[in-house]
Amino acid sequence: MIISSGNPLSPKTYIALHAVEVDYHSIQQVTIDLCINKHDMVVLKLAGIPANYITDYIDAPVRVTLSSGPGRYQDFCGRVLYVEPESDSRAPIVNKSPFQTVRLVCFGASMSMMGAKSKLWENVSIKSIAEQLCDTYRFSLDVIDDNFVLPRLMQKGESDWAFLVRICEKYGYSVTVHGTHMHIWDPFKAIGRRPSYEELTSVSSNVAAAPGNILSFKGTFGYVTPQGYSTNYEISSLDSDGLSHSVSSTSFGAESWSGIDHPSKFNNIVVEAAQTVEEAAKIIGAKERRTFPFNASVEISAGSGIVPGGVVKVTGYNSHFDGLWYVRDVKHTIGGSSYFTKLEISRDFNTSESFVIPPTQLAQAAPEPSFVAGEWRASSERVNAYV
Repeated sequence: MIISSGNPLSPKTYIALHAVEVDYHSIQQVTIDLCINKHDMVVLKLAGIPANYITDYIDAPVRVTLSSGPGRYQDFCGRVLYVEPESDSRAPIVNKSPFQTVRLVCFGASMSMMGAKSKLWENVSIKSIAEQLCDTYRFSLDVIDDNFVLPRLMQKGESDWAFLVRICEKYGYSVTVHGTHMHIWDPFKAIGRRPSYEELTSVSSNVAAAPGNILSFKGTFGYVTPQGYSTNYEISSLDSDGLSHSVSSTSFGAESWSGIDHPSKFNNIVVEAAQTVEEAAKIIGAKERRTFPFNASVEISAGSGIVPGGVVKVTGYNSHFDGLWYVRDVKHTIGGSSYFTKLEISRDFNTSESFVIPPTQLAQAAPEPSFVAGEWRASSERVNAYV
């Protein structure tokens, strides 16, 4: 069962199916997965559900919220995608039901963007594509204001979600839909944007139990790691006269998350051809944004409010890797009165050197989600384009 206690690490939890709050005694565990370029996902593990109720959960609207103090709030809006009932005749009956456990697998509101389509997009930018899609699905939007125009894009047999993710990944951006709010950002400007910020404290600091305490830290540091390797890139491009030539990351200045140069050990030739020098720079920049030499899996206590694209500050190790890190993936797990959060974090430097925070607009709260005419929609229109 889910229990809310006076313990500062015990979250206040709200879970509703079909707009009706659940019986928390029947909830064994809740997990919330938030990943860059993926649908938000919630898994509810229930115990002892009557057999004739199980199929009623299919496609049910779901809302889950977590709170572990001021500024620490997590919201999920979506639907039950499928149900996994489990019955073991060798185990005792639970709550008069032969089904000891039932898992409800729920996907976020971005699932409404599924369904293959074919469309020709001409003279569009990432911003204009996102604006059209958010207008269609009634989502609110924060988007990087990039004037890079794509003359022609083909969406052939792709869902709107798959198309948007593909284009964002190709040109170096990341996308999420939390609740009914879409956010498209440049990972290298996340320090200035900060859609979430949390200080993570090592237990070696002998601090009292509190949200953000580091329970485990498993790092992979190096310029060649399982996540990839640091490299310079070279790509074929066309100049203004239509002549083909090569463009490398060093020819226009390699970028970094922190603004601090880090050494590249290898040179890679990018097979994909670019139509312009500007597009070549975008494609190379996209590859640099996907590979960080310093990566870690961190488990902390009560990390509600932390989202992909956010920033965390690691303290307490008295090392060069103390400081700011970029958040890639977040997984919240609640069971009983306990609440843990697992983070996948990255950075591209190993120094105490200070760096300049890019001039980017700080993130603001998104409009509240609402369930209207059988669909999750933003309660008010908002399109915010930022540099």
